Amino acid sequence: MHWGDNVARDGKVYKVNEVTLASVPRNQAALGFDHVQIDFQHQTVPGSPFYKEPPVKVAASKAGVEVVEGEGVYLSAIAWTQDGKEFSASYPDVSATPFVDKAGNVLFIHSAALCPQGQVEGITLAASDVLASLQQSLAADAAETAEETAAQSTPTPPQAQQIERPDNMDYKKLILALVALPETATDEEIKTALAALTTKLSKLDGMDAAEVAALSANVVNLSTEVARIERDSIIASATAAGKVIPACALPDKDGKGGYPVEQLRTLAAELPVTVPVNGHNVDGTLATLSSSGALADPAGESVRKTLGIKPDRWAKR
Repeated sequence: MHWGDNVARDGKVYKVNEVTLASVPRNQAALGFDHVQIDFQHQTVPGSPFYKEPPVKVAASKAGVEVVEGEGVYLSAIAWTQDGKEFSASYPDVSATPFVDKAGNVLFIHSAALCPQGQVEGITLAASDVLASLQQSLAADAAETAEETAAQSTPTPPQAQQIERPDNMDYKKLILALVALPETATDEEIKTALAALTTKLSKLDGMDAAEVAALSANVVNLSTEVARIERDSIIASATAAGKVIPACALPDKDGKGGYPVEQLRTLAAELPVTVPVNGHNVDGTLATLSSSGALADPAGESVRKTLGIKPDRWAKR
C-alpha cells in the first residue's frame, strides 16, 4: 500500500499516513503480529468468503510489516513455504488485510494474500515487488537443487583410495635409528646426519655388487664394534659399583651371545650391589683391612683358629 490514499474497487479509501506510521508498529507488537502470514485468497481471515478453519496451507509462514514514511507499507523478510513457491505463479496479485479507523487511516495489518485480483489498485506495484522476491527465492532453490543433483551424479572415489594411516608411529625414533643417533640428539644433529647419509647413498650409484657387499660388511663390522664397546662399558661400570652380572647375560669369549646392549644396560641398572668395594661393606659400613691390605675376613679367621691352621697356609686356601 502506497503512501497517501489507496482507493479500493468498491470506492473505499485506505489512508497510509502519519497516523499509520505511528500506529502500525505499536499495534502489530501489542497484538502479537510482529510477523504476519501471506495466505491464499485470505483463507486465514475470519469473515472472508474463502476462510478455512486451521490448519490451513499458506504461501509464507511469516513476513515483517514495515511502514516507510513517504513511501507506504511493505512486507519484508518473507519466509516462503513450499506451497507458496509451487503455486505463486497462479496468483499474480497481492492483497493486504488492513484494519482502519473511522477516518480510513490504516492502523493494523492482519495478513496479506496471494490472489487473482486485489481490491486496491495502488497495491499492484507492491505486489509485483513481492512476487519478484518470490521468483528470486524459487531461482535460488532451483540452483541449489541443480548443485545437489550434480553432486549426486559425481562418482564417489573407491573406498580403497581412502587409506587410514596409523597415527601412533614415532617417526623421529625411526629416523634416529636410521642415522644411529641417540634420542637426545638435537634437530640440527639429525639434519646433519641425514645429509651425510644422503651423500653416502648417492655414492652407491655406479658401484658394482662386490663394492656394495664390501661396504655393507664394513657397516656391519662397525655396528658390531660399537655394540662391543658399549657392552664392555656397561660391564665395567657395573663391576666398579659392586654388581655381579649373571653369566647368561654376558657374551662368550668370541663376543657372541649374551643380552643385547639396551637389555644389558637395563639389567645392570636394576641389579643390587653384592660385592664390597672401596673399603666398604655391602651395607655401606667401613670394612676392616688385614695387615696385607686385603679385606679382613672375621668369620674365616675364627674358623682358622678353631682348626689350628697357620695363617700362611690359610691364606693359600
